[in-house]
Amino acid sequence: NFELNLALVQDQTYNFLFWAQVSTGNYYTVTDLRNVTVNYGSVVDGNDEARAAFFAAEKFAVGKNTLTETIYLKRPFAQLNFGTKTFESSMDEDVTVDGSVITVTNVSTKFDVFAKVGSSAAADLAKVTFKATGCPADPAKLTLDDKSSFEYLSMNYFFVGGEEATVIVDAVFNTSVGDVAHSIPSVPVAENYRTNIVGDLLFSKADFKIIVDERFAGDFNGGVSGGFTEVPNPDYN
Repeated sequence: NFELNLALVQDQTYNFLFWAQVSTGNYYTVTDLRNVTVNYGSVVDGNDEARAAFFAAEKFAVGKNTLTETIYLKRPFAQLNFGTKTFESSMDEDVTVDGSVITVTNVSTKFDVFAKVGSSAAADLAKVTFKATGCPADPAKLTLDDKSSFEYLSMNYFFVGGEEATVIVDAVFNTSVGDVAHSIPSVPVAENYRTNIVGDLLFSKADFKIIVDERFAGDFNGGVSGGFTEVPNPDYN
């Protein structure tokens, strides 16, 4: 929590814009809070909680008495999460997820703190790739509101064009036995909401019906002139 103390002219109305972010890194350009720019770059580090930021926009009239208010800052982002039911394979191998590559199309690059929304102008929408090694470590589980829990695969923040939008998501999970890819053409996202994509994201069922067929395919019979020769039956090779 923080405290901000100001001296303001009486009988005036002020618009207050607030923005909070980590003090390290070069994640945002915030010289103009009407036009905050996120620095995605060509490839963005995935599963990066340092990208979290918070904002508020409030309007207050200043009277003769001290103005005392509590300001609640919220995330300007959508959070996109992937979770799978299990890492356990029925084969004799332990499956691990060594990394992920999440590409999101129609991500906004700018946020207007005063208007409280990301830009939805075509020039401000982009395709962003988040690349991570391993899975989110803290927490290691993705727990939903209904208390169901999944193995956490990926977590990423991005601005939404407007308060809510639909994005295109292409995900590749690098497992110890090969890559697993998913393409989701229509994913709803909203500012300060989590969108969770969960299920059997790594494994598919394989059901085999086993039948022992005792029938021979046929017989081979043969002989040579001048005597008897055994001909091996190929069924016993």
